Amino acid sequence: MKKVIFIILFTTGIANVLFAQMRNFYYSKTLSETLFAEPKPGSSNAIFSFWAPSNKGSNLVSFEMNTIYQLNYLPNVDSILAIVKEAIKPLQDSLKEDGYVRRIDFVFNNNGSPRIRIVSHNERPINYTYVKNELVQLKVDMDTLRIKLTTKTGAKVKIFKNGKAEMIDGNASFIILFTLNNIANIENTNKSILSKCVATIKQTNNEYLVNDTRSNRTAIYSASFNGDENKMISPRKTKWIKNSWANTNELVPNIYTSFQYALGTFVPSMGAGLRYTFANRKYSTRRLFAMWEPHFFFSRDITNKLVTDRNDFVTLRYTELDTKRETGFDFMSNLSLGFLVNQRGSWFEKNTIKLGLPGVRSGWLQVEPELFFTGFLKNLSPSLKITLHYE
Repeated sequence: MKKVIFIILFTTGIANVLFAQMRNFYYSKTLSETLFAEPKPGSSNAIFSFWAPSNKGSNLVSFEMNTIYQLNYLPNVDSILAIVKEAIKPLQDSLKEDGYVRRIDFVFNNNGSPRIRIVSHNERPINYTYVKNELVQLKVDMDTLRIKLTTKTGAKVKIFKNGKAEMIDGNASFIILFTLNNIANIENTNKSILSKCVATIKQTNNEYLVNDTRSNRTAIYSASFNGDENKMISPRKTKWIKNSWANTNELVPNIYTSFQYALGTFVPSMGAGLRYTFANRKYSTRRLFAMWEPHFFFSRDITNKLVTDRNDFVTLRYTELDTKRETGFDFMSNLSLGFLVNQRGSWFEKNTIKLGLPGVRSGWLQVEPELFFTGFLKNLSPSLKITLHYE
């Protein structure tokens, strides 16, 4: 049994070290990226979007904040927008409609003077349309203008200054994002568009803004509005703006189906049991599973009659997956330990143990290596398991 424990610690230890190195490499940022691109779009706790199909300037205005209480500490946002418009005027010639997609970042510091970055995505494929026997350059993707402020959160944080603890006002980033056909169109937006949107957000979240609780601060909020009418279109009721599920422990029934090649044959299996999800799923989702897993083996006897042998395992599993993951397959922390409790046929030895290792996942589809063995790693048989989770 000591060898089994050693193998588990050794394999998971290597995987976690490699994963940490991959994360450090992936998340290593330049000072410019930290200043202009953090926090990542869509990663904030509270996100409110206003769609404006009839607005000649912007198609979408979004507000992203760490906590909704930042709404109580905003400067004059219309004045901020006026500064942005004036700063863009000298750039009009360079923002011509040439088919390229651009992003402009404005970062306002304490004295109000913004730092500006322009990113032109001219490395993207160029699109065309064919009109009146001529090729005309076509812009498919939209420009973005991102304004980053720093505001108070209403909470106090502890710092150490000159060796002494001191409580100061907490601060966090507040993001205003415009999505436009062309960034130069920001000039056409209503000069009071931001204050009207902020007033709407405050009105729909008044219950939480006047009731400052820890659960309100850590909850995730989201809503979409019709920008023409400042009317909420999603969710349908204000009570659903606060998505408290993301900060609540959850114990629910769980099932999944699997398929793997093991012991020289293809083995379908399934799992049924309980799944416990830990609270605070802003950055990663951590889960514990207690599952019954029947494995099905098919063969024919001497009379050519189909024989099905079911071998049952009881499995404990732990998984952890980044909440804000990229598209495609992503590495996931995964460790499972299963024990054979029902044996049929000669496929497994008695007291067989199976060990699941870290793998990759995309949506509901998970791929992981799995080892079957008995005793002190006797009769070791590796396999590759493909699982479809129903969540």
